[in-house]
Amino acid sequence: MLKPTLEIWSDDDHLMLLTSWGRAGLSYKEIAANIGIARNTLIRWRKQNVQLDNALNVSKDIAVAHVENALYRSALGFRYAVVTNKGDVVWVTKFEKPNVGAQVFYLKNRKPRLWSDRKEVHHQADINNNNIVVKWGGEIVEAADGD
Repeated sequence: MLKPTLEIWSDDDHLMLLTSWGRAGLSYKEIAANIGIARNTLIRWRKQNVQLDNALNVSKDIAVAHVENALYRSALGFRYAVVTNKGDVVWVTKFEKPNVGAQVFYLKNRKPRLWSDRKEVHHQADINNNNIVVKWGGEIVEAADGD
């Protein structure tokens, strides 16, 4: 078996394989293991070879874009065509209803201050001269004398 080298992994066939692994969501550590090298070696190769770097980066960006688009379409609902073959090819337009789970996921990530399940509440209490001052969630509420 040949020792993996940057020259070998820079040819078109190997770059296509790297693109495929990146599109499949493999991490750099997993890709390096598939090649038979250390992760640091793969990182060094990326710095030395623009084509190899592009194959890894573009494939990951494309995969993320496809998933983002699918999530967005799922959140809104979409029409799609189905091909059946009962003698003739027939295109039938169907509608996929909006996916509430996709909507929630999208909103929680795009507007976390509004849609997050986790709310941070800061409070502070001070007692001075028999007056009670309470700060709750950014608002100051003063109570009457402590008597």
